[in-house]
Amino acid sequence: MDLYRIIDTLLEERNRLDRLIRSLEAMGPPRPANRQKKKAELRGKPARRAMDPVGRSEVSERMKRYWAERRAAAPPPEG
Repeated sequence: MDLYRIIDTLLEERNRLDRLIRSLEAMGPPRPANRQKKKAELRGKPARRAMDPVGRSEVSERMKRYWAERRAAAPPPEG
């Protein structure tokens, strides 16, 4: 086994792949800064939006009422 021949072959392969990657990058648009958002868009899902403080408090109050109703409707614990 000629170690230097193997190293030369691997270096040639790396150089070939580097050239291929550069040519592909030149063909397409630049990579997105936010990859998670891009993945969501590719799956057809809309990007998540941030909730404003008013909306957050509305959801909080609604969930408090929901859980209060669930606790009231639940049978008392045995024990």
